[in-house]
Amino acid sequence: FERAVNFDTMRGEYHMYLAWASLEQGNLAGALESVNKAIERDPSQGDAWWVLGRIQLRTGAVKDALSSFEKTLKLKPGRTEAWSG
Repeated sequence: FERAVNFDTMRGEYHMYLAWASLEQGNLAGALESVNKAIERDPSQGDAWWVLGRIQLRTGAVKDALSSFEKTLKLKPGRTEAWSG
């Protein structure tokens, strides 16, 4: 994922996948940095908002997470995992 991001730094999707992988590895700081870049480059990317919500839950920012999950469902209604968040 890091190679893909370095290949094309403007693709928000690449940053989102790097954030997702970083989150799964427990690297919350790296995940947050990458997901913020993803959203900055493409704010209509529902999956990025979902990843942000997961990060926010892990850091205790529950109200922010709820807002991110709501945004996820507006942009990508099929992302049913946002409901469980």
